[in-house]
Parts: sequence; C-alpha cells; structure tokens
Amino acid sequence: MKICLLCFERDPKTCHRMIVGEHMEPYGYSMLHLYGDDPQRYIRHKDRLLMASQAAA
Repeated sequence: MKICLLCFERDPKTCHRMIVGEHMEPYGYSMLHLYGDDPQRYIRHKDRLLMASQAAA
C-alpha cells in the first residue's frame, strides 16, 4: 500500500506528517520528505529516493 502525506510546512520536524510517519514506521512504512525548494537534494540522495520508490512498489 502506498501512502502520501502532504503538508504546507517546510520543515518536517514541525509538521504533523512527522508524527504520523513515526507511528507508521513500526508497521513497515518508510518516510521520504520532499522539498520543492531544493531539487539538488534528490540528486545528493539519489540512492535513498530509489530505495523509497522500490519499497513503495
């Protein structure tokens, strides 16, 4: 099952999705935070993005 939580908050540490995500991790879900204002982040962490997309499939 794929789940996507979206929020307006820039920093996941100050957002409800972090709380929900932490509670979902014990059930096998993983979190990947997307930042629209820093596209280079995905190039720097390409391996993590690939792992997250494979886990969601």
